[in-house]
Amino acid sequence: MDKRIEQKIGKMDKKLVQLFEDLKDYSEPTLNKSPGNGAWSVLNIMQHLYLTEQLVLNAIQREIENNTVFAASGIGDKVRAVALHTALSLPFKFKAPYYINNDAFVEDPTFWEVAKDWNKERSRFKKFCQEISPELMEKSIYKHPRGGYLNILGVLTFFNTHFDRHHSQIRKTLKMVDAVKQL
Repeated sequence: MDKRIEQKIGKMDKKLVQLFEDLKDYSEPTLNKSPGNGAWSVLNIMQHLYLTEQLVLNAIQREIENNTVFAASGIGDKVRAVALHTALSLPFKFKAPYYINNDAFVEDPTFWEVAKDWNKERSRFKKFCQEISPELMEKSIYKHPRGGYLNILGVLTFFNTHFDRHHSQIRKTLKMVDAVKQL
């Protein structure tokens, strides 16, 4: 696996393990509780994050299977990745695309179901990254709905920034629902 990809995935994995560790002692009702006004519960946020990884990989694999001719990656991909990172780092709300929103969520899932599904998707993505050809490394392989075309490193930067954004949302949601860990 390319060292740059390995570093980014390693960072993603550490964050995911820490998130699971931080949340495993909360009750299912707490993790499924919405803070109100249609806001997502902690488990909804987690589903959104792993569904994003799943749908991005599915989109990339579909394009590869369709023999799509990808444009060469260049400075534009780097600029788009930085712009997307900056936008997601700002405190403004963005409406999630409909296909990774409430309708896509399992109702009242358990923490361990969501963790298992996320680990499964992460393993699929890591396998893809282990097998990515050097040619594809240099191509714009994914079109983000708001950020435009990204190469694989831009996709991984997006995943990390997206996780950070929603990790902050998870912490706020726990405070809003007066979450207390079980002893």
